[in-house]
Amino acid sequence: MRERPILFSGPMVRALLDGRKTMTRRALNARDLASFAAAADLGECGRFLDGESITARDRIYHSMICRYGEPGDRLYVREAWHTEESDLVRARAMHEDCMSPSPIYYRADPSNDDAGCIWRPSIHMPRWASRILLEIEATRVERLQAITGMDAKREGVSIPSWLPEDGADLDHAKRAFASLWRSINGPDSWEANPWVWVVEFRRVDSPEAPA
Repeated sequence: MRERPILFSGPMVRALLDGRKTMTRRALNARDLASFAAAADLGECGRFLDGESITARDRIYHSMICRYGEPGDRLYVREAWHTEESDLVRARAMHEDCMSPSPIYYRADPSNDDAGCIWRPSIHMPRWASRILLEIEATRVERLQAITGMDAKREGVSIPSWLPEDGADLDHAKRAFASLWRSINGPDSWEANPWVWVVEFRRVDSPEAPA
């Protein structure tokens, strides 16, 4: 089992904490795409992508390991955070001491909306400060727009409470996910319909962080 970091925005951290988010989509990078192209040029066949959501010319051999991990691997969540302790060694000791108040504050918590502090970027969060641990259950590759309404709900998007849990609910979820994707990746990113990693996971209790 391997452990890797993964970044999430404040709204998605709240969705993780609420249990509404159980999957994430991340665009393939240049290295991923190059591996796919090389495998296709070799004429390899085997573990294909979802044939029902793509055309025959898009079928590319899925031969490499997902960079986020494989089933059984774990992801520790990095999020925006703050500590007033200038000494991070001391901050870690206080955070891990169950008898002492933790000096770590998380921006995603509603109680910190008006904290008025300078938040540290999520990418700089050390493993010991992470409070959310996810275990990967499945990975696959598909086109972004192949997402279903049910999967859009599993992405943790907000659904108005007055919507019935039926087709209208799922249609709204897919539109909400498309809007979320554009807000993160740019106005034309949804229409570009890139290949994405789909990572399904479950939240687990975080064990003691490694040194």
